[in-house]
Formats: sequence, structure tokens, C-alpha cells
Amino acid sequence: MGVHVEGYRGELRVGYQVAAELGKWKLDLEPTLPRRYAVAADVLATSDYWLSERPLMLRLDVGADVWTWQPVEPVVDGGKLTVAVTGVPAIMVGQALREDVGA
Repeated sequence: MGVHVEGYRGELRVGYQVAAELGKWKLDLEPTLPRRYAVAADVLATSDYWLSERPLMLRLDVGADVWTWQPVEPVVDGGKLTVAVTGVPAIMVGQALREDVGA
């Protein structure tokens, strides 16, 4: 059984610093053990300094929740990001950065 999830907001962070702001993204489960996901995203903005720092954390808004993986080693090329993440994400319930809150 495959897993496919799409969203419209995400970030790469070093601590609280934003290394890259992500737009539309997709996540697909690869048929491997240990469990591994392939993530592809549009890159809206980057900070070269923070993008070069480690450890990087991938943060994806999934509905009202946030899924995170750390550490990650993404490839950012020409406005696109790709990264393979392993294991189960840390999930922060109700923590998504939603622009429509309070509207």
C-alpha cells in the first residue's frame, strides 16, 4: 500500500532560523526498509548561510499539523528541493503556520 501526501507550505530550519521557505510539496513512501519517504518541493526563498549550517530540519505543514524530520540532507537545485527522509516523522498537532487562522 502506497502513501502519497501533498501540501502547500514547508520549511528547512536550523533551530528557529529558516534556511529555506518551501511552497508546494509532495511526499511519497518508497518500498524500502527501513521506511523511507521521497520529498520534492518548490523552493520560494533561501538563506545561503543557514542552508549551509547543520543540522537541518524539514518541516511540512500537513493540514493543521506539522510533520518534521531531523537531520536531513536535502538537495536544492534551480528552485526545487529533493530529500529522502527515514523513519516516522515527529508530529506537532495543530501547529501549522496557517494564514487563514482567525479569518
